[in-house]
Amino acid sequence: MKNHSAYYRQDGRWECRVCLGKNGNGKRISRSFYGKTREEAELKAMLSREADEEKYAVTDLTVKEMIAEWMLSISARVKESTAANYRMKAEKHLIPSFGDKQCCMVRAKDVHIFIEDKLASGLSVRYVADIIVLLKSVFRYASREYNIRNVLDGIALPKKAERKSGY
Repeated sequence: MKNHSAYYRQDGRWECRVCLGKNGNGKRISRSFYGKTREEAELKAMLSREADEEKYAVTDLTVKEMIAEWMLSISARVKESTAANYRMKAEKHLIPSFGDKQCCMVRAKDVHIFIEDKLASGLSVRYVADIIVLLKSVFRYASREYNIRNVLDGIALPKKAERKSGY
């Protein structure tokens, strides 16, 4: 099990704390499980995580297919120029990186690697953030329509490094 830590508490119990991601402000969200032994606490955490994963659906739809379906669903609500902008970003950035992958198989680490690669290739922080906002919208739609786990919920948008003042 990844993203967890277990330690012995002063009250004599073991605590296994599982990181569930980050909220919109970048603050870590975690959940604790307790047991008489380390193994018991970790087992409770593992069983809880498996139960959480079972409530989400699995679909064969690829990210490319989901983007196409999402584009159809929003086409009547956005201006033509906005739809063209979304289509361009999807075709140029999202589909080459995620297109053939099933929506259920996209993980937060894949998105983080994508963000780092795009920033390293010279794209501006703002432009990369716009691409991620688009991907978040697609996954919100997929979550609503197909009950797919939205892995982008805990993903923070990249931010510009603060300038250090010389004063």
